Amino acid sequence: MEQEEIIEHLLEICVDEARKNRLRKQADLQNIVFTLDNFMKIVLIHLRLRANMPVILMGETGVGKTSLVEYLAKIIDAECKTLNVHAGVTEEEIVAHVKKAQDLARNQSLIGPPDRREKRKVIIFFDEINTNTNISGLLKEVFVDRHIQGERFEANVCLVAACNPTKFRKSE
Repeated sequence: MEQEEIIEHLLEICVDEARKNRLRKQADLQNIVFTLDNFMKIVLIHLRLRANMPVILMGETGVGKTSLVEYLAKIIDAECKTLNVHAGVTEEEIVAHVKKAQDLARNQSLIGPPDRREKRKVIIFFDEINTNTNISGLLKEVFVDRHIQGERFEANVCLVAACNPTKFRKSE
């Protein structure tokens, strides 16, 4: 399958006709190399987001987890708020990031065809989520309970995280 054909199939699955026509006019739709594997991943991510289910992507550094999420956000016209998690990120920073995204989600305008209008999605993306072991309780509250400090998320908030596989050191 050619890149253009893969992109066309992706648009067919993910967006309505009006959005497809707008996206076809954009030259930067081909800024990612689509393999069949990438196509399947992005479609599965989209299906989970549409069902309002959290998504956790695992893969080695540099395989394109972040690029796939950003590309999908562009296609479905979602706002993507990324937090690069590292050992120094505090719970307060995560709470502030999530609350800012929650406020953004609350104030989104309605999009889509007249018979299926909904608020524009806001993707809260935690990149390298497994690099900080001090925040696991907070992340459970965000990803499983879908709230932060007792405040439920808006229906248009989508949760995505990326992590790298754990590598164990060989004992000598």
